[in-house]
Amino acid sequence: MVQYDPDKIKIGMNILVASSGDFVEREIEREQLKAGFAPEDARFTHIETSIGGFHSVGATWPRSLVRDIRTAFPNRELKFIYLKGDDFRKHLPGHDIPKRAKVALWAATKCNLGYGLPGVIWFKVAAWFQNRHSSASLRNRRNFLASMWTPFCSQLCDWALAEEGFDIWPHLGPGEIMPAHFSAASGPGESKRFEVVDATLEEGR
Repeated sequence: MVQYDPDKIKIGMNILVASSGDFVEREIEREQLKAGFAPEDARFTHIETSIGGFHSVGATWPRSLVRDIRTAFPNRELKFIYLKGDDFRKHLPGHDIPKRAKVALWAATKCNLGYGLPGVIWFKVAAWFQNRHSSASLRNRRNFLASMWTPFCSQLCDWALAEEGFDIWPHLGPGEIMPAHFSAASGPGESKRFEVVDATLEEGR
């Protein structure tokens, strides 16, 4: 089992979780592929917001909660991504705490809310509608089944970032964001908004 270094996992990071291969996550992966994402991004079917160290907050079934990634995702591949920019990462003058910490706080305010299953079902409905009516795609419309009273995982992460002014996908609402959006936006190069962080524990520590 991969071991992680808690000092490398900063508050405000996002944690992508690869599919476990169960029915629901296979369906999520399938819908992300249909949406045009590359397989290496579509295979990430869940995402959470780090509150620092081994703990994260995420929208999951049956309700949003804070949990330990070591026990929540044993033997699962994790991808740690960190929004680029000093305005997000550093403690700037005039701010009581870094904005990345406020993003984590925003996510935590949604703990104990029910899981947004209707919002997830929207993606399936949109794909079905597009297949039946190719000239009138629901993918270009707002997800009216999504609600921040019952968020799903990527919706919560995107909403928390936007609350602090980091609107990564301004042409989309939080209800249209999939985990694969975050994976596809991470990596080297100026076009990528997130840095991929190697949070594995070094040998000898």
